[in-house]
Amino acid sequence: MKVVILAGGKGSRIKGQDTPKPLVKVGDKPILWHLLRYFVAFGYQEFILCLGYRGVRIQSELPEFFDPERFLFIDHTGGVAKEAYGKKVIVQMVDTGENTKTAGRLKRIRHLVGDADFIMTYADGLADIDLNRLEAFHRSHHKTATLTAIIPKTRFGILQLENNDEVTGLLEIEPGKNIWVNGGFFVLSSDVFKYLPENSEQIMWEDQPMQDLIKNRALCAYRHSGFWECMDTLNDADHLNELWQSQKAPWKRW
Repeated sequence: MKVVILAGGKGSRIKGQDTPKPLVKVGDKPILWHLLRYFVAFGYQEFILCLGYRGVRIQSELPEFFDPERFLFIDHTGGVAKEAYGKKVIVQMVDTGENTKTAGRLKRIRHLVGDADFIMTYADGLADIDLNRLEAFHRSHHKTATLTAIIPKTRFGILQLENNDEVTGLLEIEPGKNIWVNGGFFVLSSDVFKYLPENSEQIMWEDQPMQDLIKNRALCAYRHSGFWECMDTLNDADHLNELWQSQKAPWKRW
């Protein structure tokens, strides 16, 4: 099964960063290195990186962190027979446009995905999801799409308000509460491309396409109550670095 990674965003919420978010380091390696290694640990060997913002820099710098005897990076979309890859992990790096929205990035690599199911995720999230179970769950319900549902963390208390706007409590989201959000690890069938309009360039995958999947009862959720972290801010990056440096990184499977 191929893995599509959306790696074209600007990461503007990481203030002070001049580096594209997929290259922001956790330890001494880019977060995208950690994500690729995590997938490889579960047996995945074919990747498609959807690049945009400073994609040339990612194409230039990312391969330097991998063993060339095991990983083959391709910065074009064809011309090499699959048989020539041998047992290497294949990473195709595709320019999907600097300002293209997520639905448009996905639509632009449709020809590389083929007709089989595939995984899609973002380049800024790490987790300890059992990817093999996620894949098996997707196949069990025979729907077009599966998303991974996670319990969100919040740094802020949730205000409990009465009708007169009096604050009557300060609550925290705790594991086990019935609050689930999209965790960004998807398994999709090729039918999902029917949900991407022709003018997808300025459409977010999370908006119209996902809403249409829901309307057609074609989307299921795989519940993951373990570790999940999205690197949205410098604080998030610091937390991931703390976990890595303390050798307590839940995503380290290699």
